[in-house]
Amino acid sequence: MVCMGFHVALPNDGSIEQLTELATAAENLGFDGVWLAEHVLPPIKHPDPAYAAEYDPLVLLGFIAAHTTTVRVGTSILVLPLRNPFVVAKQAATVDALSDGRLELGVGVGWDADEFTAVGAQFHDRGHRTDEAIGVLRHLWAGNTDGLLGEHYSFGGGYPTPVRPQGIPITIGGHSTAAVNRAARLGDRWQSIYFNNSGTDPATFRAIAADLKRRTEGRVTTAIKRFVRTADQVDALVDELDTWRRAGADDVVVWFGEPAVFGPLQERFARKAQVNT
Repeated sequence: MVCMGFHVALPNDGSIEQLTELATAAENLGFDGVWLAEHVLPPIKHPDPAYAAEYDPLVLLGFIAAHTTTVRVGTSILVLPLRNPFVVAKQAATVDALSDGRLELGVGVGWDADEFTAVGAQFHDRGHRTDEAIGVLRHLWAGNTDGLLGEHYSFGGGYPTPVRPQGIPITIGGHSTAAVNRAARLGDRWQSIYFNNSGTDPATFRAIAADLKRRTEGRVTTAIKRFVRTADQVDALVDELDTWRRAGADDVVVWFGEPAVFGPLQERFARKAQVNT
């Protein structure tokens, strides 16, 4: 039987108690991963509450990792060019060590110029800085003590700790041409953003996913992110998940904040997947 991985995007603006409850419930019900969004300064102008990220995702994932044992933990999506990659490398490696290798680092370039201005980061070159930052992350995780000389990030050598010789999977988020090309060159996974009936449709997703797998000889796997919030959407979501599976998604990431949805959603998804394989 072929079955997609099923991950949950947690509401990052809830209480710590609620988020811990959601994460442990997801693990107990057999979900594959829990993911957190981020904005350093959430954009007020965006109406979607999913952008109202409150907690730092890497810090919170360390806490969630301490309350779980098997579910994968990840960011969906961390805005990498807003951050110092040397600090991100250490934070991510620490979470990966705390979780016994369960971290998946999802990164993207961001879209809100005001947020970049507020933290003193350049917006126009964020793509180039993201590419270079990914190289810094992999260099440090591998335990390389020799330095790097880059256009944006350089250092003369040092001891990177903690070392993660097995690496940490990097998911590249976004459905622009630049994001897809970045995933093909630098990523382990690609996540298309799909929410509120906008973004990548199944036909476009199928074409991109097939092209990515061809270009990378299957190295890059794919995920689709879909926001959903209420229990009365479960039946419709089960059918939509099957649509994404047929479109070539290896994993799905679903956003909802109601623990009561977990059981019926997982049960109906599993039954639907068996029927349609």
